[in-house]
Amino acid sequence: MTARVRVVLDACVLLNLIASGHPLGELGERNGLDFLVVAQAEREVLWLDSEDPDRPREEVHLQQFLEIGHLTRLVLHDGELDRFVQLAHVLDDGEAATLAVAELRGFVVATDDRKALRVLTTLEPPPRAIGTAAILRAWAADHNDAEIRVCLNRIQSKASFLPPRSDPDRDWWQDHAK
Repeated sequence: MTARVRVVLDACVLLNLIASGHPLGELGERNGLDFLVVAQAEREVLWLDSEDPDRPREEVHLQQFLEIGHLTRLVLHDGELDRFVQLAHVLDDGEAATLAVAELRGFVVATDDRKALRVLTTLEPPPRAIGTAAILRAWAADHNDAEIRVCLNRIQSKASFLPPRSDPDRDWWQDHAK
């Protein structure tokens, strides 16, 4: 049996995955990933835009994902709190806590934030990082072009996300979102 990889999601990646309309468990299963979130990032996950511009934003409730086991909440330990405080001088709280946990526990980081990715390279050892597009690309291997297009367009409209130019999966995303 292959060991699953523990991935600490920042708020933006978590919102993107929820916006996809697919269960977090399904998205993680295809990649062999277990999704984790630190409390600081969890507090930043508030709402998604509605696909209908005449409707109000949709409030996001993470409790349902936590209860069914598709997401695990992490609390920072003493050493992680110290590292979090150091990182919070240059990053938002959610990203700082996410990186602190990943660095000290050896977990993978899921972030699309350019500044967080730059800071990540200074950590010792630097945790492996993945982004929204990489998670979706692996999920897409089992889905047809129409399903992929709907998923990617849903993320673009509900979470206002498009992979940054530096993302190695940006071309794939743009080709499949058409």
